[in-house]
Amino acid sequence: MEKQELLGLLNHVIDTAEKLDSSTIDPNDKVKEDGWNVAQILHHMADATLMYYSRIILVLSEENPTIVPWNQDRIADRPFSQDPQNAVHVSLPLTILLTRKLIRILQDLKNDDLIKQGNHLELGTVSLAQMIELCAQHNLSHLKQLHQLQEGP
Repeated sequence: MEKQELLGLLNHVIDTAEKLDSSTIDPNDKVKEDGWNVAQILHHMADATLMYYSRIILVLSEENPTIVPWNQDRIADRPFSQDPQNAVHVSLPLTILLTRKLIRILQDLKNDDLIKQGNHLELGTVSLAQMIELCAQHNLSHLKQLHQLQEGP
């Protein structure tokens, strides 16, 4: 994916997140019957964006660094990942702010930077452009779930 497309995707994440009306969402509602609740998803989005951000910084600063996976389910089950107040007032804004930071970083990158790579222990070789796209698509997927929940059946 080209730089301008990635910028558009990241801006779309921000626009979609800012349109989420946190006053009409119950953080305890489950998106799927056997899945995470809204609070867990909002915390997870912030955690995942932070992970992507740190991986991007690592790839920019090291030659082909090793990228270690994390167990998102173990984190989602922790009490701090289920806190409804912080989900809306901390994690959602953090996701937006980190995405803005990624946009700023991406604006400074050259095309050669986007092909820099890291070695993810589960996914194999991943380029900087792929990481940015994965981050954006990941968050858009969760935001779509939250918007659908907000709109109702």
